[in-house]
Amino acid sequence: MIRFWYDESDRKLLIFHEPSGKQKAMKFGSKDLARFLEAHNVTLQECKKVKRDKDRLGLFKRWSLWFK
Repeated sequence: MIRFWYDESDRKLLIFHEPSGKQKAMKFGSKDLARFLEAHNVTLQECKKVKRDKDRLGLFKRWSLWFK
């Protein structure tokens, strides 16, 4: 699960990954931000309050390689 909200003073969308405690930020106007909003079906106005959802884009997905 992730929590995300829009910080108007810094003009960034802040994303917090609950299980790991890691954070990411997306700047206003970036293509990544538009893609994130579309994937989560929200607008920046709605993100002024803290939202909670699953990590639909895999921003905090761990990559692992399996060797045989």
